[in-house]
Amino acid sequence: MSREVRYRRSSAEGTAQPPSDMVQYVSPHPGLEGPGATFASVATALGAHGDIGKKVLSTLGVSELVAGEWYPLQLLLDVLKGVAQATGDHTLLGIGKAIVDHAVWPAMPPTMVDALQLIDVAYHMNHRLDGEVMFDPATGVMREGIGHYRCHPEKHQIIMVCDTPYPSELDRGILLGTARRAASRGVRPRVDVVLDESRPSRKRGADSCTYRVTW
Repeated sequence: MSREVRYRRSSAEGTAQPPSDMVQYVSPHPGLEGPGATFASVATALGAHGDIGKKVLSTLGVSELVAGEWYPLQLLLDVLKGVAQATGDHTLLGIGKAIVDHAVWPAMPPTMVDALQLIDVAYHMNHRLDGEVMFDPATGVMREGIGHYRCHPEKHQIIMVCDTPYPSELDRGILLGTARRAASRGVRPRVDVVLDESRPSRKRGADSCTYRVTW
């Protein structure tokens, strides 16, 4: 039996809500911010083509993103959109995998299910709303407003439902990067994360994407 990741949502937000209307590349709130370390993930994924990221920043009127600083989420989404338009959606997969290495994480738990459950906590730890980090490890309070990574373990796979403003392929990369990191801690190393095309998808205008994680 896997350990349940425990947290509680801010009392101001009430109980858990169903997925909100999330659109790819559109911040759901002007007060949302993300970390400058995100751009380090972009640069890692672009490799020798890193100048593309710099050109995208330039078109947005930004010289650079500094790790440790916070930036409007919409700016970060615009950077990702510009990179995807210049290089293709496949780059987003690499960025997502790299984010796992650059983001702030709690200690990685020992099982695949625990690791994938923890993504939602890490996601909120790496975003701020109106200047306040969206998950407080000391109190376990999670603020609403940016969507979730919802984990549903099944017998031979794990179903992940993601309703974030990030592009679908980037979310798939985050899931794959996290699952592979968990796999390196004792699970069989072959991991696959596939978008379930039979379910609604943000690529087709839906509010969420569903992924199947197998190993």
